[in-house]
Formats: sequence, C-alpha cells, structure tokens
Amino acid sequence: MKSDNRILTFNDSVDWQMGRHVLKFGGSAQHYRNFYGVVPNYGTFSLDGSITGSPYADFLLGLPHTSQRVSPLANREMSLIEYGLYAEDSFKVSRRLNLSYGVRWDLYGTPSAGDHLMYNWDPARERYL
Repeated sequence: MKSDNRILTFNDSVDWQMGRHVLKFGGSAQHYRNFYGVVPNYGTFSLDGSITGSPYADFLLGLPHTSQRVSPLANREMSLIEYGLYAEDSFKVSRRLNLSYGVRWDLYGTPSAGDHLMYNWDPARERYL
C-alpha cells in the first residue's frame, strides 16, 4: 500500500475601511492527514571509519557514523490541526506617512494517531522510548 497524504485548508479574511484606518481580520485552519502505508525497511546507517579509522571495523563494532530510523508502527494514519488568527490596522497619519501594526496568533498541533501510540528512537541506548 502506498502513502496517502492530504492537507485541507480553510482561509477567510475581512477588510474594513473606516476613515483613515484600514482594518484587516482573518484566520485559517489546516487539517493534515498522513498515511505512510507499509514500511518497507526500518532505516539506514552509514559507516565512514570516523570512529576506528576503518569503516569495516566500525561495522563490526556496531558504531555507525549516522543512523536514521523509520517508524516501526506501520499502517497508521497521523493527523494534526493548525489554527491561525490575525488582526491588522493601517493608519494614514499624513499623505506621506502610513503606520501599520497588527497581531497574529498561531496554534500548531501535535501529530497523533487514532491509537495514540507514539515513539522516539534513542541512539545512545539503542532502543525506542
């Protein structure tokens, strides 16, 4: 089964001119859904001899220069939601001077799965946490 990743985005904004002010308000919501399918392998590592001087000796000792782990939890769908709101004002002080200021708030979600299982690889202890 192959990966199936989707992003659903909602955006809206309002502009309102009132005298010498131009007010802008808006927001957005994004829903991320990631499904990576079956994991064909569990990662990669490289051996360059940086530890012992010989890549083969590093291999025999199990001391890779770099390693990367792939998710051991296969066939799972991860999702998260992000929200953002903003307000801005552009004030025309004079014909040659505009003053613009505003505020923005963003909330970034944490990816989660339906079974609520999470993991992390600790290379020093060589195990998942």
